[in-house]
Amino acid sequence: MLGVLYIAVLGPFLAIQWIYEDWGLRRYDNVHEIVYPIGATLFNYITGFGAIGSLVKFVISLNVNSAEGVGAILFVLFFLLPPSLWVVVRFHVLQEKKIIAKLKESDLGKAIFIKSISIE
Repeated sequence: MLGVLYIAVLGPFLAIQWIYEDWGLRRYDNVHEIVYPIGATLFNYITGFGAIGSLVKFVISLNVNSAEGVGAILFVLFFLLPPSLWVVVRFHVLQEKKIIAKLKESDLGKAIFIKSISIE
């Protein structure tokens, strides 16, 4: 029942956000000097709450005491988190410097004003 309410209330907001993102509508943040899709923060919160709700329902469906539930959560996090971390580390160690070097050497990189791109 909660899932139907979740989709009925938040579904229209998600649809509008997806339309804006598909159209390429972006917002420029003067403080952080970045461009990001409009509504991305709201979308991240909505999907985050959905993921938390799914995890809670999974633990409840196990019908175990709280210590075993915490153990199940830690096992899932331990099982799923390392592969994603290795992908991120691999990108930053092996690929990021190459991509930035190609950007700086390209015609586009020379045509636009690049304030600073540095990897430490």
